[in-house]
Amino acid sequence: MNTTTAWTSLRLRHLRVFVFSRRIIPLFKGTLAYIIVLVLISSSRFDALTAWPVNFQNAIIPTLVAGTGQSIGACVQGSLLVLLGVAVGSLNFAILASLAKWTIVQGIVFAFSVYWLSYFKAGDERLFIVFLTGILMGFDGVIISKNNNDQFLPKFLLADSASYLFGLAVAILVNVLVFPTTSEKELREMLVTSLDHLESLSRLAARAYVIVASEQEMNMGDVLMQ
Repeated sequence: MNTTTAWTSLRLRHLRVFVFSRRIIPLFKGTLAYIIVLVLISSSRFDALTAWPVNFQNAIIPTLVAGTGQSIGACVQGSLLVLLGVAVGSLNFAILASLAKWTIVQGIVFAFSVYWLSYFKAGDERLFIVFLTGILMGFDGVIISKNNNDQFLPKFLLADSASYLFGLAVAILVNVLVFPTTSEKELREMLVTSLDHLESLSRLAARAYVIVASEQEMNMGDVLMQ
């Protein structure tokens, strides 16, 4: 019983320290953007803006993947990736919706789009945003065209893209206006780490030059050289 009480007390203490520290800011900003979008798309006023109100659900995605709680620079980078994803997804949507009359060809093209998007994502994890948006919008193109007599609906594509851009706008505004942070601290930490590595590397190189470095130190030098 005493062990359980001590463990609970320790967890509560850690939680209190986290809540009253700056580490909670990214979580707060991300949650705030998510709630704002959720409240807005749940409003009946938004239903009158488009013939497909269900599209506004896509606005949640940018608040989760655009780096709302990160530094301004990281959020800008994430936003550019979201825009790239919307562009790729719109192209994917248009192609797949235009092939609705040829189901087999549409299926082959969709499988190919999933493959090449997965290939690029595997090369760089940052492209996950592009992969996710491209696949989701392509899938929308397949479903909507099949539900509308195999027709391509440009207005639905416009509404689909607008929903992502709306969510992205909310994410950027929250990132910039609510406790904005820069990458200055991260840059300083990276600079200090790099200088420390250079110091260790120069010391190991000097020891290796006079043939007094141990095998472990030689291996450490090889790691720092990478």
